[in-house]
Amino acid sequence: NITQRIAIVSVLLLLMIVLNLFLATGIINQTYPGSFSNNPNRFDLFYYTIITFTTIGYGDIVPANIPAKIISMIISITSVICLTIFLSTVMSYGKDKD
Repeated sequence: NITQRIAIVSVLLLLMIVLNLFLATGIINQTYPGSFSNNPNRFDLFYYTIITFTTIGYGDIVPANIPAKIISMIISITSVICLTIFLSTVMSYGKDKD
């Protein structure tokens, strides 16, 4: 029961973080036209956010100015922090059960 609650809260928090990062990417693209290569639409920006968050980074959409590069760095750092917190939580939960 507690494991299910932790899983649900973790997924919801992850979704909220990704959506906020997507909104920030969209705001930058709207404020500074041409911030990303290939003139991406909203779906492309969401795709870019997910690909950057998962640290895959195909390179088909590339940040072209400083604000876009800053949000890309924030997305990458946030993903590493989320992964670290997730893994440490899982590891500590398993250790507490012993």
